[in-house]
Amino acid sequence: MSRKIIVSVLLLLSAGMLGLTILFYSRSDRIAPQIQFISEEISYSPGDDESKLLEGVTAIDNKDGDLSDKVFIEKIVPAIDGTTATVTYVVVDSSNNVAKVARIINYSSNDSKENNEDGAVPVSGGAAAGQTDNPGQGEEKTTENDDSNKPGDETETNNSEEESEDKSESEDESESEDRTPREDGRPAIFLNTKKATVEYGTEIDYMSYIDDIVDDKDGLEIWRSISIDGREDAAERGTHTLSYYVTDSDGNMSDIVKLELTVK
Repeated sequence: MSRKIIVSVLLLLSAGMLGLTILFYSRSDRIAPQIQFISEEISYSPGDDESKLLEGVTAIDNKDGDLSDKVFIEKIVPAIDGTTATVTYVVVDSSNNVAKVARIINYSSNDSKENNEDGAVPVSGGAAAGQTDNPGQGEEKTTENDDSNKPGDETETNNSEEESEDKSESEDESESEDRTPREDGRPAIFLNTKKATVEYGTEIDYMSYIDDIVDDKDGLEIWRSISIDGREDAAERGTHTLSYYVTDSDGNMSDIVKLELTVK
């Protein structure tokens, strides 16, 4: 008799726990915000202020309400033909639900702008070389120019070496941030900067410093599993170190990446 009572009590407890779990799950916020933007065309060139790409972009969440000021641009990817680009907008609500929307805009590179400026046409032949009707004068002028440019050649060489070093460093940095899924199944998180400065008293949008997350299985849902350590005193004046990492659905944790945040 006592055994039946114990079994009945355990069944009731299990049913109660299951009911509570279903209740909490149904009440949890699992709906991502909605990003919308005006339909008028926008043009963008490298070096332009990216804030104009956020004009007219809104984000509304079913719980948090208006999140338009939380929308940020994840990346701008020019098309192969160089006339358009795809802009990816991202916003995250307080429950870490992530919304991403891509938009195609007009795009013009700096190279195309320089080539089309003033309708300039390249000049070739004798006129471009500064030749005159007198061959002798022309040869003498060329010789003098060659002699006067010798000291400058060394400067140009040094500048070329510096540019090569900068390019090499940039390539090394790109290679160090391989954004393909890791073979060991662990996710990887990438920041868009290593140092940031904000004014004291302003609200800090910690998620805006995240550039991308890659994983071999999880998609956007992995953004719900981001952890940021060091936020407790980050609003105070001074320099603070924030540690970003993420855990996927299999329990694999990424390497920790750090952001140096200065509050002035």
